[in-house]
Formats: sequence, C-alpha cells, structure tokens
Amino acid sequence: MKSSSDPADGVRPVAGGLAFVRQHPEMFRQLAHDGPSAAALLVEVTLRKSASRVQVGRAGQWYWVWSDNDWLSDLSDRDPFATVTPFPALGPNAIYPEVIIAAFSSGMVSIVDGNVVSINGQLPDVSSLIPDLGIAGRTVLFRYDSD
Repeated sequence: MKSSSDPADGVRPVAGGLAFVRQHPEMFRQLAHDGPSAAALLVEVTLRKSASRVQVGRAGQWYWVWSDNDWLSDLSDRDPFATVTPFPALGPNAIYPEVIIAAFSSGMVSIVDGNVVSINGQLPDVSSLIPDLGIAGRTVLFRYDSD
C-alpha cells in the first residue's frame, strides 16, 4: 500500500546513496570505471530523457557532458548526485548514474542555466575546461585521475 509520502512513480531514492555506492564498489564501479565509461552513462541518460542535442568533451583528466535540456529537472524532490535514484527507463534495477560518477570521480561539477555547483572535490576553472556552450540546459563535469 502506498502512503501519501511515496513519490508518484512508486519508487523511492535510497538516502545515503553516495556512501552506499562507495561502500559497495563491486556493485557499481564497473559501470563507471573510467572517464569514457562515465561519460557514456550520462549520454545515454540525456538521450533517454529526450535531449535533442548532446555534446561530450575531455580536457586532460576532466570530462564534460552537456545537453540543451536539463535532464534532471523532473527530479526536484531527489538529488541523483547523492542518492541512489531509480531510473526505470534504463531497465530493471537501474539507477541514475550521477551518484555512481560522484562516488568514484575525484571532482564533479554541475552547471544548470549558468549556475555552477560543486558536487565533490575542488571547483575547477570551468571556463578553461569547456567551450562556450551557452547557458541553457545542463553540463556535468567530472574528473577521473586513473585515466
């Protein structure tokens, strides 16, 4: 039986998800074992969330994925960077990959409509890492030191 506090889709994010992912690398690490695999996960999510344009890039150990649409805008009550948030469109038991990338990257930044938010690690000089993509949509930058 659903309670009034359950989300409309009937699936709940797992609180403390970032710590859970880090404590169980055997379950998650292979999904985003390096920068290219992490970028591929984000690209798939943006396309499944109806992005019409997606760009991917790399500058040294930093990677970025940009979409003209904010692919996380419908998650206003959930933080996919910090919680294990179900994403049924990817398949059974699938989750948004942002929490996995946040757990295993050494730095992560989210930019939405020009507003820069540091997810983990030190905030890089964003303007030196990515080309001028405009202010619309979302960009996620992340760093993998093992690449």
